[in-house]
Amino acid sequence: MNRGNEFVEAKLILKASDEYPRKPPKLDLKDAKGLDDSRHATLLVSLEAQAKEMAGEPMLVAICDVSFSTFLVSFRHTV
Repeated sequence: MNRGNEFVEAKLILKASDEYPRKPPKLDLKDAKGLDDSRHATLLVSLEAQAKEMAGEPMLVAICDVSFSTFLVSFRHTV
């Protein structure tokens, strides 16, 4: 297998309530490619944990920009 052709892709769905940012948004991953069930679950749990840690602060961009890209790059290199 040519490792240069491997990729990881997913859509991150964030649903913020009226209580945001005091209450973290609900997170979900849709249309994931290149992630098995275990990695899918690990990524989602990690993103939810970061959202809980950031409760009270604006976090939508941080979750998308930092956590998501970091985990996907990490998973891509270990596929």
